[in-house]
Amino acid sequence: MEIASGFLLKQNYPNPFNPTTTIQFEMSSSANVVLEVFNIAGQRVHSYTPGRINDGVHSYIFDAENLSSGMYLYRLSADNATVATRKMMLVK
Repeated sequence: MEIASGFLLKQNYPNPFNPTTTIQFEMSSSANVVLEVFNIAGQRVHSYTPGRINDGVHSYIFDAENLSSGMYLYRLSADNATVATRKMMLVK
């Protein structure tokens, strides 16, 4: 799904996963990026804030070793605007 702002958040892989998964996103220009993971109740359980990153394809390995099995949402924000949200399933 192409986002009008020039960002693309891809589906994590593998999905379902245990305990690590790769989250990949593509940017057409540099921006301040925040990648957050939420449980199904909407509570933030993880935040990755690398700061300003350049355009191109980027990967982040998410480790859910300390989380319970279940559905999680991950959201990418760039320059304080939400770009996209996707679902992922942790199965232990």
